[in-house]
Amino acid sequence: MLGPSFRIVCRASSHAVASGIDMGKRDQEQLRRRRTVAKAWYQVWCSAMSGPYAEEKWRDSFKQTHPCCSGCARHLSEWGSVDAYVEEFPKNSCHNFVSPFLVDYVRRDVLACFTEEERHRGLHVGRLFDAGGAELTDFATIRGKHAITLRGGPESEHRLCRVCGEHVYFPIGATYLLPHSVASGEPIYEAHVGFVVNRAIYERLSQHRWKHLKLAPLPIRDKPRDGLDDLLL
Repeated sequence: MLGPSFRIVCRASSHAVASGIDMGKRDQEQLRRRRTVAKAWYQVWCSAMSGPYAEEKWRDSFKQTHPCCSGCARHLSEWGSVDAYVEEFPKNSCHNFVSPFLVDYVRRDVLACFTEEERHRGLHVGRLFDAGGAELTDFATIRGKHAITLRGGPESEHRLCRVCGEHVYFPIGATYLLPHSVASGEPIYEAHVGFVVNRAIYERLSQHRWKHLKLAPLPIRDKPRDGLDDLLL
């Protein structure tokens, strides 16, 4: 007959094994969640050279209505949707920007990959015209309603603008996000190059093979690698 001490040891051993299994499951679940979060955000950008140049009269008008800082070229006032005029028809790209203002535009079939709610929450949408005033109906200008900063490595460039005092930052090396950057959970953010979108939008965009449209996952890191405070930017 088994004594009480043996039964206690068996119970303890069984509990330890069960706890080990539970801990293993918890660790696996945490790892799965981290991997899911790491693959939850993607950068979308154009790999082509600069897009069409702005039409002269519209360019001069835009400079007056949307002035920029002379020290860092940052727009000094908030602005939403823009109707832009270009000197030539956009070629060889479904997404680029109007020079020299960095006004992004996309083809309408790319824009169709965003739901109405996603566009409403994340984008200002305008129209694109040629120099003669005819609307280029296959295209639309877009501007993000929410800005985000992609972070880089120790070589990243950072300074305070001598004119307006704002932080000027350009990531160098592999880019990534910090948790607070996407804490609001918006579907779309505007980055220094292109846009950052959630996984649902990425999956729709990735079903197509548009020329020069690039998609890349953005990892989320707990701490910045550029040596700057994580809430500075």
